[in-house]
Amino acid sequence: MPQCAQISDTGTIGSFREVNACPACSAVGARAVGSSAPGWNEEVSGKVFRHPEYEVRYCDACGLYFKSHVFTDEALSEHYRVLPFETFESRELFPTDRLILNTIASAEPGAKVLDFGCGVGRILGHLTGRHCCYGVELNARSSEAAKAKGIMILPESALTSGAEDDFDFVILSDVFEHLPNPLPCMRMLREALAPSGALIISTGNGDAVRCEEYLSQFWYFRALGHLQMLSPKHLRWCATQLNLTLTDCSATSHYITPLLHQFRQHVQTWAFQQFHVRPSAWRTRVARLLPRIRCAEHWPVPPAITCTPDHLVAVLRNPPRACVCHRAGMDFRRSHSFNFQKPFDDLFRKEASG
Repeated sequence: MPQCAQISDTGTIGSFREVNACPACSAVGARAVGSSAPGWNEEVSGKVFRHPEYEVRYCDACGLYFKSHVFTDEALSEHYRVLPFETFESRELFPTDRLILNTIASAEPGAKVLDFGCGVGRILGHLTGRHCCYGVELNARSSEAAKAKGIMILPESALTSGAEDDFDFVILSDVFEHLPNPLPCMRMLREALAPSGALIISTGNGDAVRCEEYLSQFWYFRALGHLQMLSPKHLRWCATQLNLTLTDCSATSHYITPLLHQFRQHVQTWAFQQFHVRPSAWRTRVARLLPRIRCAEHWPVPPAITCTPDHLVAVLRNPPRACVCHRAGMDFRRSHSFNFQKPFDDLFRKEASG
């Protein structure tokens, strides 16, 4: 497989590598989940990137879902270099952002808060008036926008060297899915925590995707830089590896979707699955009589559905705080609700014995 970014005669960047071992625990033999996804071209700031065809694999050892083929590190670096991070600025908080801020809301003034991969400071910008806010951000344009909000930007070396540590809260929001090797990064962040400090992780949950046959084509995996999705099992595995306690976990959608758009997304998803998963069912034969529905039979990939609770916001605490909910023999209860947030107690249940 190619090991460096290559540009074709047409200017398309499409260098990739195969991922044979789990990016988190290095276990081999991960099983494929559902069908493979076709590759696609995507233009970013005038440059065309070609994502390869891939399948999603699930690691039974640690519970991570990951792509079988991804960009090389060099191609990813070029993608992030030209990606216009400023467009992620939003006046309205995402549901995941609100859960993160709710976790920090009870902290005494002056708490030390770090956002690793803070972007333009969308989350920390709401905390600078009360807490000491720090960010790590590689994109120069984004870091300048964050500085303008009163956020102190640190180099990653400040964490690896121990020059900056003792953080009461460390936020890892919309970053986990981008990490080629997530555990070393999380260990670095764990070392930066104060006693009883909290690591807050917000990312996609592969267990929440209802149709496993098309997991590889779920909207979260159709982003160029998204390499993996975790699961509640993987969160528990991370807690064990990091010697942290999983004290809170909430499921939510990533975006706020108006009700009319929610209805449209669910209808489109239902139609696609009827034609592509259950082509001979009587409901499918009825759907073929409906002009606006039967066009789904010819869609090459499923429509994006962003209104379901497909994200987890988890809090992993540093000792000495007691473990409240981190127990063996627990599993995730898949949600079929349209609610943006599910209580922590609803996310886990004891596995049936026998």
